[in-house]
Amino acid sequence: MAKIKINMQMENEMKDYVEEQAERLGVSQSGFVNMCIANYKEQRESIRAMNNVKDLVFKLDDIQRQLNKK
Repeated sequence: MAKIKINMQMENEMKDYVEEQAERLGVSQSGFVNMCIANYKEQRESIRAMNNVKDLVFKLDDIQRQLNKK
């Protein structure tokens, strides 16, 4: 996957956190920010998938109720 360079602004507290965590993990600051974004994206996709499962369970419950009525 091609990489691009971006310029961003953040508060000093966040910059310090990124620096500390990147060093602690032994990755670059860019690598750490990318890990954070990838993790956030994965969490959002998991939540979306769980909502889809919840909808399917409700549909299955409805089908089960209809079958029990017969």
